[in-house]
Amino acid sequence: MLETYFEFGFPNRSPVGDSLSRPSHIGMTRVQLETDASNLRKALTLECLDNSPEGALFRQIRVMMSNNFVSCSISICPRICNRVADGLANHGVAISPDEGDVFWYQAPSFVTDLVSGDLPGADSL
Repeated sequence: MLETYFEFGFPNRSPVGDSLSRPSHIGMTRVQLETDASNLRKALTLECLDNSPEGALFRQIRVMMSNNFVSCSISICPRICNRVADGLANHGVAISPDEGDVFWYQAPSFVTDLVSGDLPGADSL
């Protein structure tokens, strides 16, 4: 994932850094990041990849985590176990910031489809 991101020429931004900015701006002090990339977790919790081409970005994100949050933990969750969150994240990335999708009364059908796949017995349907 990081390789793809850097190929498109966004050296000063990252999905993780962008994800941490919003909670910080609204005053959250404890966050838990969840990723399916074990190397990303390693890069953000240890200094072993600081000399890699992306090392400055990893250091910048660690500083952001340290300065902006009382607690910031990173856990690994395989993508197959996190299908709903992955689907919601993909939807969020695909919409324009100007669209501002807000669902006040009813979840859209794509959410219903994602969640119904997690129901007990859904594999047998």
